[in-house]
Amino acid sequence: MQDSRPNAFNDAANDLRWVAHRCRTAPIPGTSRGVPGYPDKLRVYLTDASPFWQVRCFFQGRMRTRSLRTSDSRQALRGARTFYEELAATGIVVRAPRRAQGAQAAGTFSTVAEQMLASERSRRGEFSAGSLELLESQLRREIFPLFGACDVASIGYPVVERFVRDLSERGLSPTTIHHYLIAIRKVLRHAVSLEQLAALPAMPVVKLKASPRGGFTLPEYRHLVREARRADRSPPRTRAVAREPALALLIRFMVNSFVRPHDVKLLQYKHVEVVRAARPYLRLRLPETKRKTAPVVTMPAAVGVYEALLKRARAAGRGAREDYLFLPAIANRAHAMWRLDQQFRALLEASGLRIGALGRARTLYSLRHTAIMLRLLYGKGIDLLALARNARTSVAMIERFYASNLTAEMNIDILHSRRARRG
Repeated sequence: MQDSRPNAFNDAANDLRWVAHRCRTAPIPGTSRGVPGYPDKLRVYLTDASPFWQVRCFFQGRMRTRSLRTSDSRQALRGARTFYEELAATGIVVRAPRRAQGAQAAGTFSTVAEQMLASERSRRGEFSAGSLELLESQLRREIFPLFGACDVASIGYPVVERFVRDLSERGLSPTTIHHYLIAIRKVLRHAVSLEQLAALPAMPVVKLKASPRGGFTLPEYRHLVREARRADRSPPRTRAVAREPALALLIRFMVNSFVRPHDVKLLQYKHVEVVRAARPYLRLRLPETKRKTAPVVTMPAAVGVYEALLKRARAAGRGAREDYLFLPAIANRAHAMWRLDQQFRALLEASGLRIGALGRARTLYSLRHTAIMLRLLYGKGIDLLALARNARTSVAMIERFYASNLTAEMNIDILHSRRARRG
């Protein structure tokens, strides 16, 4: 018998006993959100069953879920990333690329990288040969073997994070890992310019800690030069550390010219001009370094070192404009740099100066550190800006790295000085 009440049907429809309730574990509408830098299938959300955030991701044919055990949204996002990484460890998970409307199909990572390198080679004057050589070496040494054959659109946060973790477990320094991330970002940025990616994916953050290279004190520097000269005078069969040219000349040249080891590798006679002034010096028109092209002015002592090098070169039938100052017989300059580095390291070991007072290992770069540090110590009224420009660096870098080992006692005369009284 039909109910004669006019609103009976509506009453039944609105009766909560007849309404299908949402499952208590289903996402509360409006709370589901994605994780920045990750595929859309990775979601965090709230439910009626728990005060904690939940995470879910469709993976290998089924939905995976987990309670994140936190009511804080930021902690929930961090937990979701960890959850996704654990899934990624059980199988290859790649970022689902978002392409802009009309975007081209993405190529492989190595293909885009080669296009990027070709583009940078063609932009003369903007990228130094040394920087480009380093970038190409980084790509081919570590990145291409892992990412080279992958679709460039699949290179996202999870993949790069695993790469970073692997490099860290292998003992690479945070600075080195940071440089690899820069190389990957350059390739992905080029893919964006080619419209093969809509935007750059999120990248892992590597915390860098300033680690200044240890320089040499003045007594240590003198001791190092003496040991190098002694090794150079030793018989050929026992001369294990010194080769032509003598390391003593290399050491003195670097400490009196502020140059980087990379500059030494590329330095040719055509880059050197002797300026005969009241205090003679060398004007070094070095190849571009870190986008710096200004000439470098040396200390007066560098003139004598240069003339000794030139005399040795001419005695060996060299010394032409295109000849290199150091190890000119080696055409492969990367190998020449390796030889100089190995010889200098052996000299440090033999001299007992390999490790500095603060426990840092010294390298050829320590000679540049010494050059700048000695100017800070013994230069009268030295101007940091002038020093930074001449050394092709910045005042901030000098304060952060080169001047970090200076103590108050080293400049005791300045601290104890007094202004002259007027009248």
